[in-house]
Amino acid sequence: MSMLLSIVRLSPTQIEAIRRDPDCVGDLLDLPDPPNSPEESKPGFLLRILSRIFLARRSGTPPRKPSRPRVLATVSESAIYDVDKYWHILHFLFTGTAWEGTQPKAFLASGGSPVGRDNGYGPPRLFAPEELQAISSFLETLTFEEFSRGYTPTSVKNADLYYWQEVGSTQEEIAAELETLWTVVGEIRRFLANAAKQRDGILVEIC
Repeated sequence: MSMLLSIVRLSPTQIEAIRRDPDCVGDLLDLPDPPNSPEESKPGFLLRILSRIFLARRSGTPPRKPSRPRVLATVSESAIYDVDKYWHILHFLFTGTAWEGTQPKAFLASGGSPVGRDNGYGPPRLFAPEELQAISSFLETLTFEEFSRGYTPTSVKNADLYYWQEVGSTQEEIAAELETLWTVVGEIRRFLANAAKQRDGILVEIC
C-alpha cells in the first residue's frame, strides 16, 4: 500500500474553519464520508431515526441531521504540492534520522496539530502560519552541502526508509539521484515560500 505525502496550502479562513470543526478537513481533501458510527450499525437504528423525524414534525422542531453539512470547498490543484514517495528520504536528509528530529526540520514526518480522522497513516497535520514561517526559513537557508552530507550507501541502507532504500553504485548515479532530490526540495521551497508570504498555513497528509 502506497504512502504518498501531500502538502496543502491553507488560507487563514480555512484554518479557522478547521479549528472550529476538525472534521471539515475531509471537505478540503475531498475524502469519503467516515464509516458508520457504532450506533448506526445497531439493529433498529433506521427505525429510531424515522421515529425522531415523525415526532419532530408533530412537535414542530427540526429533526437531528444524520450527518454534518459540508463546510469547506475542495482545495484546487494549485494549492497542493505532491511530495509523492520522496518524503521519507527527504525527511532523513533534513534530520539525519529515519523518524525523529526537531521542528521545523522534521515537518514532513511529524509536528503540527493532528486534525480530522486517521486515514491509515495518521490524521492530517495542521501547521499554523507561524510554524510555516519557520519551515520556510529552514528551507531557504538549507545548503546543498548540508542536505547531501548524509547521503551515503551505508546511512541510507541502515535507515530502512520507505521507497528509497539504496544509493547508486557509482559517483555519477549518486550525483544524479541527489540532483533529483534537490530539485524536489527547490519545488517545495518555492511552494512554501509563496504560502508563507501570504501568511497562510499548510496541511501535511500521508495517504
